[in-house]
Amino acid sequence: MIKKSMRNSKLIIFALLLTKIYSTMINLFNEDKIEILFRLNGLKIMEALDRVKNYPSVDADMISETIAQKFMIYVPQVNICNCKATSKLMDDNQWGTCKVAVVNYSIPYTGDGELFSFKPKLYGSSTYPTVINEKFIKFKIYTDYGQVEFNEETIKNVLNQVTAITDMIKYSLEQLEIDCNGYNLGLKMLVHTEITRRKTELQKSKDELDALNPY
Repeated sequence: MIKKSMRNSKLIIFALLLTKIYSTMINLFNEDKIEILFRLNGLKIMEALDRVKNYPSVDADMISETIAQKFMIYVPQVNICNCKATSKLMDDNQWGTCKVAVVNYSIPYTGDGELFSFKPKLYGSSTYPTVINEKFIKFKIYTDYGQVEFNEETIKNVLNQVTAITDMIKYSLEQLEIDCNGYNLGLKMLVHTEITRRKTELQKSKDELDALNPY
């Protein structure tokens, strides 16, 4: 019985870890500036360059192309047309009296969900709290206080909110794509410059050692 309980506890902990890894609550496009992601990516590139062996003889063009391709950043692709209401429910207060209705929405996407956290360089003030997992953007729409019946007016108001959110997602991704394309465009040159610098420094060090040999 104790072993079974321990095993169940481990499964619960594992499930919680998976939830933490694959399901994250964020404010869309409003957690950090995209420049921070570019800097973090640059650190990863430097680590990759540290692992390159025999710098004096490496082909700078080939290595820079390989590393640049590996570390290019692409925005996720969002299927706005497949935005679906997945459930609706009443949101009760502490006395059990229904005050608003809640509709849960889900939008499928492919690619790196991390990008949904970052602000484009040209960024408006719009954002929205969402949950991001491996495949979906999930968010809630609340009706006006006391509006718990889904009549024509309530449905219209809900759909208007959904449209505002999906328009914001499309616009923000377009701006992020401009930022990432510009970053990717200069990535190979950035890597090539760093490789050339390292090759030059190593050759200089070798020449100085050679000059110090007495014979």
